[in-house]
Parts: sequence; structure tokens; C-alpha cells
Amino acid sequence: MSDSNNSRPVVSGQVASWLGVIAFVAVAIAVIAYAYLAFRSPSGVDADRRLAQKSLRADLESKAKGKLTDSGRNADGTYHIPIESAVALIAAKPEILAQLRQPTTNPGEAAPAPVFTSGTK
Repeated sequence: MSDSNNSRPVVSGQVASWLGVIAFVAVAIAVIAYAYLAFRSPSGVDADRRLAQKSLRADLESKAKGKLTDSGRNADGTYHIPIESAVALIAAKPEILAQLRQPTTNPGEAAPAPVFTSGTK
């Protein structure tokens, strides 16, 4: 009973096919890892962009809080006052609310053009 007359392959077909699948997956993972590492943006760029967004967000938030809590003049010449002051003023003089609802343009004048348009017709 010697194995020399046996015609069985050293590695069976099923094991060989599994080895082929494992080799294919390993090569695919290696190619994907190389592509990821080769084409990703440097980490410093992302960190700088996130830092810039965070500082811009903080700046806009502080400006918005200032608009809500401080009095001042708007770019169009109107004034803004804090909400608490406006509520107190309306509570003290309810007739002011009627004055605010009146149109600001004369009937003969054309209405001002809108500042922003959609650009589509």
C-alpha cells in the first residue's frame, strides 16, 4: 500500500479554489489600502479646514447674539433694538404697533426692488 501509485493531487481542487479566493481577497484589500493611502488628502488640510469652520461659526454666533442683545443701525439705515426693549416699548405704548404697520412708501412711489433675486424666470 504505497502512495506512489495513487493519482490524487497533492492539493485537492477544493483547497486550491479556496486558496485562490483568499489570494484574490488579499490582493483586493492591498490595492484598496494603497489607493486610500495614495489619494487621501493630508490630515493637516482637513484639520485646518475644520478649525476655520469652527472659528467662523463662533464668529457668526457672537455677531448674531450681538444683533439680538444690542441696539444698532442696520445696513439699510433702519435700527434694531433688543427683543426685551421692543416688547417693553410696545407694552408701554400700544399705538406704536399701529405706526409700525403703516406702509413706509408713498402711494405714488415705486416699491423698492428686492435685494436678492432667484435668477431664473
